[in-house]
Amino acid sequence: MKALTLNVQGADKLLDKLRAAPSSIPQAVLQEMKNQMARAADWSRANRLSGDPLHRRSGRLSRSVTGNATLEGYVVRGTLSSNLPYAHVHEDGGTFEIPAYSRRPPRSRTPGGRLRKRTEAQQESSVTVQSHSATFPQRAFLRPSLVANRDKIVNGLYVAAITAFKRGR
Repeated sequence: MKALTLNVQGADKLLDKLRAAPSSIPQAVLQEMKNQMARAADWSRANRLSGDPLHRRSGRLSRSVTGNATLEGYVVRGTLSSNLPYAHVHEDGGTFEIPAYSRRPPRSRTPGGRLRKRTEAQQESSVTVQSHSATFPQRAFLRPSLVANRDKIVNGLYVAAITAFKRGR
């Protein structure tokens, strides 16, 4: 019976890289995940937050989209999010209860299209809107970004891990 013999040249360097890997690989993958989430946020702004069905008015939703990554032990977690209260309505859709509120009546326009000043009575009066429910369709803008860029994200993380291992920082 013949035995298989494996001779590794540079075994000391390989062992040094293996010892250094636990600290360098997660940090490299974390940095790459942050980069990938920033790219995914850019993709979402360019491809999902302009035009139909989300008509851009102020641009606040687009500016609020951020990407981030965290490292918990050896787990790297990437997130895309928005801190605006109505972002989850667009992302998930659904039926929401709108509480009663008061508002001033709208201003009328002149035949030339300019807004008229409110009269004394209009300035003092208000209209009460009763509580009601409103159903909004799902207009996801974060999840499609992750789905569309999934392969790029996975490949980027793979390359970052391999590169960190080879460097053995």
